[in-house]
Amino acid sequence: MDVGDSEDEEFWTPFCRGLKARGLGGVQLVISDAHYGLKHAIAAALATTRLARHP
Repeated sequence: MDVGDSEDEEFWTPFCRGLKARGLGGVQLVISDAHYGLKHAIAAALATTRLARHP
């Protein structure tokens, strides 16, 4: 668990990479509100993962 004070890529990229470093694998789909920071962090840290926008 981590706390960030914004939704920017500078928070989410290390967060996603940290999950991966701790053993997260096989992620096929992330559903979110598709904000810019998370969208780019997923592309950087979980390159094979698809992102779906939650309405």
